[in-house]
Amino acid sequence: MTAASSASPSPPDPPRGDKPVLVVGLPRSGTTWTAQILAQAPGSRAVLEPDNEKTSVMALGAKRGLGRFPVLSPGDEAEGYRRMWTWAFAGSPVNVGLRIGDRLFRSASTQEHEAAVSGHVVPRLRVAGLAAALGTRPHPAVPNRAVAAGSAASATRVIVKSVHVPLAVEWVADRFDIDVLVVLRHPANVLASWLELDLPDRDRALDRVAAVQDRYARRWNLPPPGPEPLDRMVWQLGLLTASLEEAAIRHPRWLVRVHEELCVDPPAEFRRLFADLGLEWTDAVDGALEAGDRPGEGFTLHRRAAEAADAWRSRLGPAETATLRRVLGAFPLQHWSADDIPGDACAG
Repeated sequence: MTAASSASPSPPDPPRGDKPVLVVGLPRSGTTWTAQILAQAPGSRAVLEPDNEKTSVMALGAKRGLGRFPVLSPGDEAEGYRRMWTWAFAGSPVNVGLRIGDRLFRSASTQEHEAAVSGHVVPRLRVAGLAAALGTRPHPAVPNRAVAAGSAASATRVIVKSVHVPLAVEWVADRFDIDVLVVLRHPANVLASWLELDLPDRDRALDRVAAVQDRYARRWNLPPPGPEPLDRMVWQLGLLTASLEEAAIRHPRWLVRVHEELCVDPPAEFRRLFADLGLEWTDAVDGALEAGDRPGEGFTLHRRAAEAADAWRSRLGPAETATLRRVLGAFPLQHWSADDIPGDACAG
């Protein structure tokens, strides 16, 4: 398996030390691990998934009409979505409205939260989202790129992590003065994790979204996915990966890292990443890396880093690898190609 270099095409802007960092990738691509390691830097804190309407009350109203994976380009109007990111990059401050909304939000069932993702919002969740939105409406922080995204009076560097913003990341970067870190992962490893955890997000019918067709599928001349769940899953995986790669190419000042490369030598790779972002390295960062380097599964952050790169070889069968090769071959991937997934990968 060979991946292209993860280094940015040109040097990043000199680290300013106060800009929020947006860590973006696919679900199960290593973004949570990466963000939480970055948040070990002194004066930093993590804000995880502010745009996940199943776990964040602020996302409920902010993403209304935008879908699970919003498709936005610079210049598009999405006021509620803007307010949510303003709140996130300000460090997700809590007030009375948010407390009330969050209490209602957490009283809903798992089924009600999942239904809300599809636009079927029960009354208590609707009230929760309204309370949260009203509570944050007057907040003045980070209204646009003309205003610094961090407060000069605050020593906090906000590390925001999202796996639902890949199709809108350029919109966010255009609206806010932030550093963007794109985390990519080998598509076979992503697929293996999606299958293992049976994630609902593995197929959100993105091929049926008009904006996806207009902005990606027609331009890339993509065939529609087949009817089988695995075909649809891989099609979505290819779309999100290729869109992130393309966005990073258009923005050479963004940082790009490949999860498998971070796992080869985490201390060395993260030291380089900390330097690129202007974050201070301490013994606490070493301790966090060492603490997480142990066996784990599911949603835990514990992993044997050295075993992560080729984990998919023992987790995917011939049918899965054959579908990956066939479906991904239609996408303009930059870091990987179908040839990086041998047809006999699981033989023996």
